[in-house]
Amino acid sequence: MGKGLIDKSGYSPIGAVVASTNPKTTNNLRNIMPNTYFLVPGFGAQHASLKNIAKCFNPNGYGAIVNSSRSIIYAYNLSPWKEKYGTKHWECAVEEAVIKMNKELNDVIGRI
Repeated sequence: MGKGLIDKSGYSPIGAVVASTNPKTTNNLRNIMPNTYFLVPGFGAQHASLKNIAKCFNPNGYGAIVNSSRSIIYAYNLSPWKEKYGTKHWECAVEEAVIKMNKELNDVIGRI
């Protein structure tokens, strides 16, 4: 996909939105489109598994942009942050949710 458009980064400017719910399909898509950025929805509120999300990255841990909106924006409504911060300090809950997401993704990328 976009082979004639691959630049020095090794990627095409053409991307794909790839749900990470089926690891076999995700793996097949990555094999078909090794030089395509994947936008990966479903992390967080939709509970996409880290194992499935890992299939969206290339062997070097690149090529995927993982989206997590609701579980970060509304972190103050979720445990443990709901009990810890409530709505009064929602920004602290958001910060901790982002840190948690980054750690989980870095753990996955480190195992690729």
